[in-house]
Amino acid sequence: MHQNRLKVLKDFIGFCKAELNIQTLPKISLLNDKSFVEQNRSFGEYNPQTNAIKVVALNRNLADICRSLAHELCHHRQNELDMIYNEAGETGTDIENDANAMAGIIMRDFGKRNVDVYELGSIEKIKLRESLYEVQQLPIRNSIIFGVKHHSKSDAQAVVDYVKKHFSPEDKVVFMGEGGDDNSKYVAGSEQEMIYDELSSYFENLVNDSWDGSDLNVMNDQSALYKIQKEKTGLSQNKILAANWASMVGQNILQGQSIADFNPEDYLSPEGIQFLKASAEEANLPLSDNLYKPTEEDFDTLYRLSFPEDNGDKYTRVAKAADAFNEARDENLLRKLEQYESRGYKVIATAGEGHIDLIKAMLKK
Repeated sequence: MHQNRLKVLKDFIGFCKAELNIQTLPKISLLNDKSFVEQNRSFGEYNPQTNAIKVVALNRNLADICRSLAHELCHHRQNELDMIYNEAGETGTDIENDANAMAGIIMRDFGKRNVDVYELGSIEKIKLRESLYEVQQLPIRNSIIFGVKHHSKSDAQAVVDYVKKHFSPEDKVVFMGEGGDDNSKYVAGSEQEMIYDELSSYFENLVNDSWDGSDLNVMNDQSALYKIQKEKTGLSQNKILAANWASMVGQNILQGQSIADFNPEDYLSPEGIQFLKASAEEANLPLSDNLYKPTEEDFDTLYRLSFPEDNGDKYTRVAKAADAFNEARDENLLRKLEQYESRGYKVIATAGEGHIDLIKAMLKK
């Protein structure tokens, strides 16, 4: 999800928590495929047994997403108050009617304080994207880099459609997707996996080599990534580990991933914890004492430390490590692209939207 949307969503969830007097937030998952709607005939659901919310985000205005989220958070608060009963979710029940009414009130009140929820400035861009099925493109000689939204199947399909229109099945092509593991295998169900599967069926002899892979595996503290970050920042290994954990957790928890996917014990040492706490104090942001069991407020602080420009926060060494991370990845992408082109390949690479401007800046140097 684009960082601006993520910022508004985090603000909205905090607003709902306060307005509804929610004691403990549930697990929230944002879905980016249409199968949930097809199966449930709904854009969202709340499970009172697991205290988990699912909301479909695919091809929806942010205000629509937030209204669905507010409705399900109302059900969560009803559950905290022991108001949920069998068949409570049926149309016309008092529980359902109350959630509908309260969600509407919350949306109106939140919209007055944060107009960004309506995405007014992006309406024309959205219309253009829907009518032309285009994504950001950065041609480099015989190759091309696409900027795609994470978890967006529509962007993935747009890439596939463009490639099939402009490349021949006989072309000598390398696909370099973002986020592959040591064996260039992409996350199951991701937009990267979808693009790779489609292109491997289209091209006769497609080579797959992700632009992260073993070189820049953030899950492996012995990968070249950590050496590069240390050289760029002058920080210790323990501080780099903590900063990378902060960046990953800050970005991904709200999108439905579990803290178990980024186990604090694998990344945090006493030196690393002190580094994060000192950075939070420097930026005047709250951070709890026990980061092995981080709170929702901690997730927000970790994100803001990693990407301070999104909220106008102070730039600290945590952000410096995050910048070094992205610089290393973009440099690696361009290096590998040049190597493959020198061997006669055309490279098709996919990256998050935010990387395109960074790569353009690098090419101008």
